[in-house]
Parts: sequence; C-alpha cells; structure tokens
Amino acid sequence: MWSGEWVRRALAGAFLLAICAAGASAQELAPAPGSAPTRKAPAQFEVTVLRAALEPGGIDPDAARLHKLLAKRGLAYGTLRVVAHEREALMLGQIGAVMTPNGKEYRYRPLDRGENGFLVAVDWGSTRGDFRMKPGVPLVLGGQPKDGDQLWVVLELR
Repeated sequence: MWSGEWVRRALAGAFLLAICAAGASAQELAPAPGSAPTRKAPAQFEVTVLRAALEPGGIDPDAARLHKLLAKRGLAYGTLRVVAHEREALMLGQIGAVMTPNGKEYRYRPLDRGENGFLVAVDWGSTRGDFRMKPGVPLVLGGQPKDGDQLWVVLELR
C-alpha cells in the first residue's frame, strides 16, 4: 500500500522535474548572450483593383501582367482596367486598406509570419477569410458588381 509520505515525495519530485523542464525550454528560447534580437521586417504588399467588363475594350497596359494570371484562371472579359494600385509595408497586426469604386473598403492584415510567407486576414464586404500567402503567388478575389461590370482585387506579397 502507498504511504502518505511516499505520495508527497513523488508529487514533489514530479513538480521539481516539471520546473526543471520548463527552465530548460525557456533557456532554449532565450537569445544567446551578446546577441541582439532581430527586428522582423514588415510584409510588403501590392494591391491592385481591376474593373472587368464583357464588352470589348482591350487590356489596360498596366493590367497586362495580371491579364495573363486571370486568363490562366479562366476568367472571361473583353475589357480590363486598373482602377487602383497601392503598395504598402505592414507589420504584424497592422491593417492596410484600399477603397474600391463601388464604395466598399478592401482591408488586409498580416496575422502571422511563416517560413515562406504570411497568414493574412482579408475583409471585402461579404468576402472574409484568412489566407496563407507566399511571395509571388497572388490572391485574386472578385465578383463585386459595379455598373454591370465586375471588380476584382489582386493582393500580392512581395
């Protein structure tokens, strides 16, 4: 049978072991002596608002690069124009925004930094979500109407 003294000693030993293990993991996370903590660089974003129409009108020269991307995705239009374009550097938690021609604000916010990019929260009217973004892989959101045309927003991490 287990004596009360033995149980107390076993619990005290387990508690001490837990404290030692916590101390060891805290030491592994601490910066090495003499090294300064590195400052995280901001996320570099480029956001482009496009207006697409079915009527023929051609491709805006500023939209030519994105036209290739959209064509690969099977999006159909006769006219493609850039209506807004912004670049912004944001630290984690900061909010970037661009106003679209239909009066809705497109907002984006880097939430977390990963090895290959960022987790980014996006809010554009009824379109909301968190997206894992990598540099050079654009996020295309669209479908917002404007006078019979469609608005698409392309968010890129540089």
